[in-house]
Amino acid sequence: MLYFIYTLIVFAAVLWPSVSATSTPHYVTQPIGSCAGAIPDDGLDDYAEIQCHVDYLNANFGGRDLILDGGTFHVSSMAKNPGAVRFVGLGRYVTTLKAIGDITALEFSGPHHSFGGLRDMGIECLESSEASKPCVKVTDNTPVTFTDFKIWGGCNALQQFGVDGYMENGHVAGTGGTGCSHLFTRGANWYHRVKFNTRTGYSVGYGIAINTWVSGSVKTGVKQENRFTESDISGAVSQYSLIINDSGKNEAITSWVAGTIANKISILNAFVTTFGHTGFGSNVLQSSSPVALAGGNYAVGPSVVVSGSGTRSCAGNINVTC
Repeated sequence: MLYFIYTLIVFAAVLWPSVSATSTPHYVTQPIGSCAGAIPDDGLDDYAEIQCHVDYLNANFGGRDLILDGGTFHVSSMAKNPGAVRFVGLGRYVTTLKAIGDITALEFSGPHHSFGGLRDMGIECLESSEASKPCVKVTDNTPVTFTDFKIWGGCNALQQFGVDGYMENGHVAGTGGTGCSHLFTRGANWYHRVKFNTRTGYSVGYGIAINTWVSGSVKTGVKQENRFTESDISGAVSQYSLIINDSGKNEAITSWVAGTIANKISILNAFVTTFGHTGFGSNVLQSSSPVALAGGNYAVGPSVVVSGSGTRSCAGNINVTC
């Protein structure tokens, strides 16, 4: 028995360093490999250091939490994360990754099992009607997890072409003007307690724009599902708070539950769109595709009359009729 216990202790002692070495978070301010540490709040470009750390962690550990201390880190080029690195800050108003100029600050492009992400930090890009680039970009089929985050600026604050991702407790705000949005998605993901809210002094064309699948990203017959719970689209938009157009492919399935949509809604092409326990701030809800108002929906302002050629189901709502 004593020999068995001794053997177990020796085995654990041998195993523990390798386990802890691959699971311990790494601070971007600390050098690793050939990478120098990035220094926040010094006003200098931190792109080279941050990219080096991301590449090193993906190559040597298959990813890892990369801790960014409090303060602002600047990037002059798009930082690319083709793996499972998760950027972790000290709070979304405490740690900021800030783009220099009209660029995309951060791109996630990992394989379908990667799940890189953001936690407790903010990303800020050009806040101007002249912004032409997305602030954060998720490429085809890439899954990500964003929690306790903010993404401000850019034409589309979040350009989301990934699938099976999860975003929770965030503030997403594009600032690029008429053709831009807070969220532009051609993917399929979950959103919980995310505020798509226009920043004071800026405007976008759309709160959320759901378009057709990116070319070649799915097999025929696979649906493009996006689920929003306890989220809201608020603030000024020049076109629509929510617009859905899957180009007649009959793929988009959108579910909006227990949230608020402040302005007009247009559903041009979709498989089905459902609303439950949702507050509408505009009396315009137009759809040429099936819409189900499942119950508990209500109009905050003028009564909502759902119009358009699409099939409609409407029951148990307040000041909302089909």
